[in-house]
Amino acid sequence: MYTYLIIIAVVDRLHPALGGIGYLLIISPQELNFFGQGQWVQALAKTFPEACWYGGALPERGFWGSHNLKANTVIDFLQLNAQM
Repeated sequence: MYTYLIIIAVVDRLHPALGGIGYLLIISPQELNFFGQGQWVQALAKTFPEACWYGGALPERGFWGSHNLKANTVIDFLQLNAQM
């Protein structure tokens, strides 16, 4: 139960209304997973359409993922578009 509460607190801090960046990128050995504002999800899907999946409550918020991209490629994209 306490782990759940801590995770919620961390993710809440990512929300732009609370001064956060508005997204969460999870890098695992087999894939990349992104959760955040719909504009980010749609931009990732448009920029990296090959072998990715996305969805959610678009255009407000959603998720995106890929098995085929290197983490640095996505990190660079997010940093270059940080003003989105």
